[in-house]
Amino acid sequence: LAPAPKKPGERGKNLVGQYFEAFPHHAANLDAPLDPETAARWQKLAGELGVAAFPLDPKTTRGEWLRMAWARR
Repeated sequence: LAPAPKKPGERGKNLVGQYFEAFPHHAANLDAPLDPETAARWQKLAGELGVAAFPLDPKTTRGEWLRMAWARR
């Protein structure tokens, strides 16, 4: 959902030794609002997997969408 880092090979923050945080922008951000473009893409992908489309409130978060889709599987 986010663009790749500008610097090739960029990683998340170094935790210790060889261990790093997740690749930049790979956090789920479940509390973030679900923007219309992402919602449309997710609805399309869910439909291809047999999950019926469902109406969304403009304030729906990513996490709420995922829970609704899971309930309809």
